[in-house]
Amino acid sequence: MRKRVFGIICAAFALLLSCLCLAGCASPDEGNKYLFAFLSVRMKGNGDGTITAYAKNEFDIGPAIQDVELTVYYSEEYSITPSSMEAVASEKADVLKAFKEICIPVEARNGYYCSVVTYPITGLERTLQSETMHYDSTGTRI
Repeated sequence: MRKRVFGIICAAFALLLSCLCLAGCASPDEGNKYLFAFLSVRMKGNGDGTITAYAKNEFDIGPAIQDVELTVYYSEEYSITPSSMEAVASEKADVLKAFKEICIPVEARNGYYCSVVTYPITGLERTLQSETMHYDSTGTRI
């Protein structure tokens, strides 16, 4: 009996911890109607003169996430701060359903790129940023 209770407590704690660590949790009464959302943002050099940024709704509980915006930033010098970089492309999705993604291909220049996804949760704008990566003009990561 003790092992069973301990197992239930561990499972509940793991669920709570994953909710708090991996995404924003929201009450259905606080603006957005989803309870749990896990988004990712990444970049990929295509090797054909382009670089593609991706924002993906990896998983959510509740209706699809609304008002998701993906922006690609470029700089000739290394920076981890998008505000000090040039925004070269942006795309907005009114609705981003679970397991769906938005992507932006951009023409590659020799320099540093990062991408940022913004989305609302509990009435606040949240952001996720990719790592700043160096690509050459062929779209190959250096």
